Amino acid sequence: MSQHRKRICKLTDDLQKDYPFIKSTKSDSDVRCQVCNSEFSISHGGRTDISRHITTDKHKLALSASSSNKLTNYFKFKTFDKKDSELTAAEGTFAYHTVVHNQSFKSMDCTSKLIRKSFESKFTCNRTKSEAIIVNVLYNHAVEELNSELQLANYVSIFSDTSNHKDVKLFPVRIMYTYKHHFSLSISFFVHTLRKIWFLLTMHNITMPMVITFLLQI
Repeated sequence: MSQHRKRICKLTDDLQKDYPFIKSTKSDSDVRCQVCNSEFSISHGGRTDISRHITTDKHKLALSASSSNKLTNYFKFKTFDKKDSELTAAEGTFAYHTVVHNQSFKSMDCTSKLIRKSFESKFTCNRTKSEAIIVNVLYNHAVEELNSELQLANYVSIFSDTSNHKDVKLFPVRIMYTYKHHFSLSISFFVHTLRKIWFLLTMHNITMPMVITFLLQI
């Protein structure tokens, strides 16, 4: 009895027409959602896989953020005076600060109120705008910068882990690399450090304060 292999679903022209925010990536079965930047496969269910994706909390939250009236006005500014530029830079900086220190987007609701009360009455960077700035601006810039620097990388280390956050499966990836632009500086610093450590090892009657002083000079 012959066995029939199940047909692999792909991103067809009809699907692309119905879901213009879905784009193919490394294959016609692997796609990325431009609304929430999620990547997933439609090889098994095709249209069903896409329908299931747009009902997820991540997609709904990103869709809500992109359709915010305040956010739309924020990104539609065509000309900036000095005051607007400084305000935009401040809001982008605080959005970046939220990510660097692993704070929740919800914390920006409180932070924005404090800043408006104490410093700038026009500062409006609550959770919705903060997430939109990170997802639509900072994220894209970081990915572009990473891709361009990895093309010049001489050495790359990749660290990964997995964890669960309620119903969301997280797979953080950390990439450490040295690329050509800083290669000579890195080698010089490395050699200088080795010389310091070697000299430290050859010293006699060494004390802890001496070690601390030496290391601070590296």
